[in-house]
Amino acid sequence: MNEKNRWRWDEYKGKKILINDYSNLPNEEILKLIKENTLRYATEQTPDILLLVDVTKCPFDKNIATDLKKIAGFIQPKIKKAACVGVTGLQRVILDGVNHFSKLGINPFSSEEQAKEWLVS
Repeated sequence: MNEKNRWRWDEYKGKKILINDYSNLPNEEILKLIKENTLRYATEQTPDILLLVDVTKCPFDKNIATDLKKIAGFIQPKIKKAACVGVTGLQRVILDGVNHFSKLGINPFSSEEQAKEWLVS
C-alpha cells in the first residue's frame, strides 16, 4: 500500500477535519483500509467529527459498496458533517446508496477546498 497517511487530521480555518483517503487504490487495498478505519473509528474519542472522504480514481465493486454502507452506518453517530471528493459516474450511485442506508448525508464536492469550506461553515 502507498505509504501516504490515509487516516489523518487536518486543520482548516481553526477546525479539525478527519481525512479518510481512498484515492488511487485498487479494490483489495480499499477493502483493507475500510476494515482498518472501522477499527480506528471504534476507538476514536473525538465527538462531532467533520469528515472528508477522498475517492478520487477509485474503482468500486459490490464488496466495496457493501463495506462502505457498513462503515457509514457504524460511524454515523460520531459524524457531525461529511463530505466527499472525487465522486464520478457509478460512485455517485454508490454514494446515494450509502447515504440512504446510513443517513450520514455525505455531500459530494468537486474539490477538497470546496468540501472543507462546507464542512467548517
